[in-house]
Parts: sequence; structure tokens; C-alpha cells
Amino acid sequence: MKFFYFTAISVFTCVLFTGCIKQPAKVHTVNSAEAPPFSEQPPQRIIALSPAAAEILCAVGAYEQIAARTDSCDYPPEVKDLPSAGGFNEKSISIEKILSFNPDFVYGTYGMHDITAKQLEKYGIRVFISDVKCGKDIFAEINEIGKITGHEEEAKKAIREFKNRIKTLAAKYPEKDRPHVYWEVWNEPYGSVGRKSLINEIIRIAGGENIFKDIPQEYPVVSEEAIIARMPDIIIIQDSDTEAVENVKKRAGWQTVPAVINRRIYSVDSNFAVHPGLRITETAESIAELLHPME
Repeated sequence: MKFFYFTAISVFTCVLFTGCIKQPAKVHTVNSAEAPPFSEQPPQRIIALSPAAAEILCAVGAYEQIAARTDSCDYPPEVKDLPSAGGFNEKSISIEKILSFNPDFVYGTYGMHDITAKQLEKYGIRVFISDVKCGKDIFAEINEIGKITGHEEEAKKAIREFKNRIKTLAAKYPEKDRPHVYWEVWNEPYGSVGRKSLINEIIRIAGGENIFKDIPQEYPVVSEEAIIARMPDIIIIQDSDTEAVENVKKRAGWQTVPAVINRRIYSVDSNFAVHPGLRITETAESIAELLHPME
């Protein structure tokens, strides 16, 4: 039995997520006559290799089908009751440990589990590799996982609730007079978020305007001069270090930046970036509270 299920869902037109590129989604599949289609035999021993995978599986009603998760999978809370197959990245993943759970389906992430997927393919294990670039990709993935696990109706319900929650939040903020946001992913060199990133969409949904939305790359390297010149009203540092905010205030030449003058510099947990699932609604709501504290 040999079946490798690889998704490379590209970014495409979104109604609520306006940062996506206009092109159709793509799902690449390699099938085998030896493996029954998922519609006839949904997997019963799933390994969730990422927090987003575990979250989506639970959202569509497939919790009972999860045989194991990784150490980083902690939501919803009941996921922590499941046995662990190891760490999140490939340096801490053991193929032998995964195989010990006798999985019939493994759910991973592009860029993190590519090698693992190829190794598992040799054992005839079906693998789904997520490649979420924008919000619409999340809808497509939830729908696909619902079909695979035999929970198509639950997946549709989860998507409806997800869209309604995002639509409600996005409708609260007019297009005009949005605060300009600089989102710092790293600072050696300076790196931010561009038009194609999921974070760009989250900023927009939360009622802000990404100062680097004109750059097409997901995570572009930017110059310090460009950051200062674009005069962000708000700076968000993707760093949970308590000293991060104070360090920004001390940067030479940044004292003219509105965000520094008005002390509107915030830090967020960098871990949220590896959770591109339904919880991005919570992330967007949290960011909206930072951008619009009095509303």
C-alpha cells in the first residue's frame, strides 16, 4: 500500500481575506490501487504533527481518531491527554516512534515535515502536508480534512462559524483612518510581513494597515530606514521577551516614529505563527484590542 497525499494549496481570491492572490487552489495527490479511498475507509489512527493539525482535526469532530500528537499540540485542552509521538520539527521527530502508533494517516506541515512525509511514504502511510498561505487556504484545508476523516458536515459547520466570526470582526472597522502597523518578525536583519502573509490578513481583519502590504513576499527583509520612513502608528514585536518593547524604544533614530512617541509598542507570542488554524480568529480579536483599545 502506497499513498502520499500532499497539499500545496496556493493562495487565491478571498472574500474576507483580501490579501490573497487570484488563482485557484491546487491539491496534488498520488494514489495507489492498493489503498482504499478515504471516502470508503476514513483513517482511524491519525498522528497530528502540528498544533494546527490537532486543532483542525478536533474542530471537524475527529478527536477520537487521533492516535497521537506532538509535544507542541496543546489545543483544545483534551489534546494534551493524548500520547505524544515526539517534537514538532524534524530534528525531534522519530519515525520509529510514529510507526509505533501504527498510524493510517499522518497530518503535517509544509517546510517542517517534508522529509518525514517522504520517509512515511516508504511504509505505505498516507500523509497530508498542510501549506496554508492565507485564510481561504484554511477553509479549503478544513473542508478537505473533513472529507478525509468522514466528518464533512462538521467541517462545513466549522467553516461557517469561522467565517461569521471573522466577518463580524472585520465589519467593525472602516477602511479609512486605520492605524499603520509595523509587524516585526525579527531584527537581525529587520524582517516584517508582506502582502501574501497570513499575518497581513490578520492585521487587516483587526482594523489595521500593514505598512509593508505593498511588498509581495510573505516575510520580506526590510531596511531600518524604510521602517522609520513609513512612520508606523503601532509596532508589534513577534517576541514574548519582556525586554523586547523597551529595546525598541532605545533604538537610535526611532524617537520620531509615532508608535514610539505614543508608547504603542506591543509584544506577542511568536508561537501563534505556527497555529494557522481556527484560532486565528482569536489572534485577530487580540490584535484588534491592541489596535483599538477604546472600542
